[in-house]
Amino acid sequence: MLDTIVIVSTILSNATIVIGIVVAIMQLKNMQISNDLLKKSTIADHERRKKQSTIEFTHTVLEERTIAAREINRIFPNDQVINVDDPRYNDNVVLQAAVFKYLSLMERLAVGINIGVYDLHTYIRIIGRRTVDFYKRLEPIIIARRRKLDMPSLYIDFEKLVKDIVKESKPLNLNEKANIEHS
Repeated sequence: MLDTIVIVSTILSNATIVIGIVVAIMQLKNMQISNDLLKKSTIADHERRKKQSTIEFTHTVLEERTIAAREINRIFPNDQVINVDDPRYNDNVVLQAAVFKYLSLMERLAVGINIGVYDLHTYIRIIGRRTVDFYKRLEPIIIARRRKLDMPSLYIDFEKLVKDIVKESKPLNLNEKANIEHS
């Protein structure tokens, strides 16, 4: 009888341990699922904030682009590329100040996009193609400033951004990459 009690007690003890291990494994699985959900939620939140920051800073850039475009179009209408040797450009400090302020903001935005602080696809969706067109109008100024200041990397992030926009843009289609993927 004592042997039977020992055997039953050993079996119950072992069964309790096995059940405990099964419960622990189930809790670990639940914890992993919970962590995966938390990770997805964190990624989605970061992505939303990144897109919101892109929208907000793009608004600032658009305001400066409007000022620069107004000055440029007044002197160089019909989407003319600016001739840096033209006295209408060289003698106009208001135009130059507007252009350089816009270029400075674009370089800052481009650095942010290129290092992942801002979202390229959201920016493309808002104003991508117009950025490319405006860059083409300002490119002679950029090239001249690089030579004049002997700074070949001046506005290089803006230039890279334009190339990325051209590469990533879909003609007349919605840019689906700007949608939030992890929500």
